[in-house]
Amino acid sequence: MKFFDKIKHGITKFFYGRYGVDQLNIFILMLSIVLTYVKYGFYVAYVLLFIAIFRMVSKNIIKRRKEGALFNEKIWFPIQKLYRNIKKRLTQRKEYRFFACPACKKTMRVPKNKGKVRLTCPNCQHKFIKKT
Repeated sequence: MKFFDKIKHGITKFFYGRYGVDQLNIFILMLSIVLTYVKYGFYVAYVLLFIAIFRMVSKNIIKRRKEGALFNEKIWFPIQKLYRNIKKRLTQRKEYRFFACPACKKTMRVPKNKGKVRLTCPNCQHKFIKKT
């Protein structure tokens, strides 16, 4: 075996049965990189880096999966949903106007250049008038 093949085999053998990298680890690593540029943030960045490495080499896979699922449910998926909604609104801004219902804050899409229109919220049936 060549030298680098032995190193690769050793690393592969070490990581066998360990948790590895997931979305939470990537988020923690990116956050630690950002915090290294903040004054006195590098102390927190080192702690976050230690946590990410600990999670990667952990053999308690069930607990790490629960942590990752909680992170995805509470933090990552809402951020993705917000990003997709903003992107969709930006691509549709030439043809449509977006209004929020005054009662329930549900967003509605209305074609542009229709003058004053009476809108009825599909969520709470509140009626209001807006200019498109």
